[in-house]
Amino acid sequence: MSEIFYFITATQNMCELAGRRVFENEKIPNSEKIFSLFEPFTELINRGKMPFPIEFGHRVLVIQDGGGFIVHAEVMGIGVTDEKVIVDTMKKLQDRFNNRIRITSFDKGFWTPNNLKELSEVIPLVCLPKKGKRSKVDQEREGSKEFGKARKWHPGIESAINALGSGNGLIVCRDKGEEGYERYVALAVLGRNLQTLGTILQKKELKRIRRQSKAA
Repeated sequence: MSEIFYFITATQNMCELAGRRVFENEKIPNSEKIFSLFEPFTELINRGKMPFPIEFGHRVLVIQDGGGFIVHAEVMGIGVTDEKVIVDTMKKLQDRFNNRIRITSFDKGFWTPNNLKELSEVIPLVCLPKKGKRSKVDQEREGSKEFGKARKWHPGIESAINALGSGNGLIVCRDKGEEGYERYVALAVLGRNLQTLGTILQKKELKRIRRQSKAA
């Protein structure tokens, strides 16, 4: 009965919103909109990237280490964006890895002047490109050899994110509810890390076989 009651009240709410928009020409704030009756916590995400500038779903923060393993994955709350969480997340990771994180690379979505300042206090080299027009200081920082080297590592996380979707099932979540979504993300990350571990072990085995073949 509770599920039926939910769908009745949710449908009534949708009709009310539609009436306000169509008959009263009211612009409905995103915070009041319901994008899915079946997954009411679904968020409208304005990525601004073609071919799909607008998407419906949930933002997930993914952090990968130098070995290709995903060491942090977090389903972020509605309205929470990358630049709002990265400092606290990286501080926790630095503590977790006993201050052994020496270099980090981020895309422009994480940029704020304060983020650069605070991240630089806990990580020796922070590769964080500035949004918008760059000052002379920014150009010198981003033009350094160290910055360029760290930036070359960045495609690795882009590849991991694509793999989580195409190879580990995150393009479409088959589970239900917020807990189901978080569970699905966790399983996808586990699957990705197992694949990464398998690749490393395969390479080691191939090297061992080659060494034995040369010795023979």
